[in-house]
Amino acid sequence: MNAPGGDRPARDPGAADAPGAALAVFLALFVLLWTVLPLLVGRVPPDDNLEQLGWSAAFHWGYAKHPPLPTWELIAASHVLPKGLPLTYALGALQVGAMLAFAWLLARDTLGAARARVAILAITCILFYSHRMHFLNHNTVMLSAYAASAWFAWRAVATPRAAWWIALGAAWGVGMLAKYQMVVGIAASLGFIATSDARPWRERLRGVLAAGAVAAVVFAPHAIWVVGDRFSTLGYATSWVEASRGPLERLLDVLRFAGEQLGRLAPALVALGVLSWLARRQQRRAPVGARLASPIHVLPVAGAGDACARRALAWHAWGPLGFMTLLSMAIGLDLGMPWGTAFLWMLPIWIVARPGLAPLAALSPAASIGTIVVIQALLVATFR
Repeated sequence: MNAPGGDRPARDPGAADAPGAALAVFLALFVLLWTVLPLLVGRVPPDDNLEQLGWSAAFHWGYAKHPPLPTWELIAASHVLPKGLPLTYALGALQVGAMLAFAWLLARDTLGAARARVAILAITCILFYSHRMHFLNHNTVMLSAYAASAWFAWRAVATPRAAWWIALGAAWGVGMLAKYQMVVGIAASLGFIATSDARPWRERLRGVLAAGAVAAVVFAPHAIWVVGDRFSTLGYATSWVEASRGPLERLLDVLRFAGEQLGRLAPALVALGVLSWLARRQQRRAPVGARLASPIHVLPVAGAGDACARRALAWHAWGPLGFMTLLSMAIGLDLGMPWGTAFLWMLPIWIVARPGLAPLAALSPAASIGTIVVIQALLVATFR
C-alpha cells in the first residue's frame, strides 16, 4: 500500500459514509443524557465527587491521596460556573467527551471513517462511560489524558513532525498529574514506539527523549510537592500492594479484575455482535460487485501502513491491562475495579480492526446508530 505524502490521512473509500450530523447529534445527546440522568433519578452522589468538592476549597500542588489535576479542573471551572454536584457531573462528562474525540481521531486514522463510526458507537455502550459518566475522579481525568496520548503516540510514529512528540510528552505529564497509574499507559506507548519500524530507531529515540523531557517539566512541580509532603501520595499508592499474598491469591485477584472489566465491556460486545450480524446480512444481500473487495481497510499516514496501525491499536488496547496483570502477579498489587476506566475504550477499536469485521465499513449510519440507541435505552432502564 502506497502512503501519501505529508501527514494528512489518505481519503478512504468509506469517506462518503463518514459520520455527519446524525452521529454528532447522537454523541451530544449521549453525553447530555448520562450527565443529567443521575440528577433526575436522585442517585446518591459519588464519594469521589464529594471529595473533590472538599479539596477544591484551596489550591495545592497535590492532595491527600492523589495528584492535583481533577481538583484543579474543578477549581478553574468554579470560577465560571456555580460550584456544586452538577458541576462535578459536567466535568466528569467532559472527560468522556474528550476521550470520544481522541478515540475518533485514532480510529479514523487507523480504520477509516466508516469503521471508526462503528467503533465509537460501541465505546458508548461500555458501562464505565454511561452509568459512571457523572463520576469526577482521578480515573476519569486520566481517561482523557490516556486517549490523547494514544493518538499522539500513533501520530508521532506515523509522521515526521516533532510537534507530535511534544504533544505526547504533554499528555504523559498531564496524565501523571491525574493519577500515577498513567505509568502503565506510558509503558504501552513506549512498547508501541519501540516495536514500530515506521521510523528509524534513532528518530524514535530522539522523539521519546523529547517527550520524556516535556513530561518531566509538566510533572516537576507536583514531584517537588510530593517530596515536601513526605511522599504522602506515594504512600497511598503503595497501600494497594499486598506483598504477603501467595501466587494463587494473586491469580484469583487478576481473574476477578478481568471478570469485572468484562462485565462493563459486555454491552459493547453485544453491540458489536449485533452490528456485525446486520453488516453480514447486508453484505449477503448486496450485488457481488458492490461487496468489499478487501478485508483490510486501514488508512496509512506518511508511510505508516496496516502493520503499524494494528501494532498501535494492540499495544494501547492490551498493554495497560497486561502491565497491571504483571504487577498484580509480581508484587501483589490489588487491582481495583475502576482501574479499567481509562483503558477499556481501546478494546472496541481493536476489535473492529479485525479483518473479519470489514463488512462493518458498509453498514449504514442509520442501522448502526439505531442499534446503539436501542442498547442505550436498555442501559437507561437498568440505571437506578
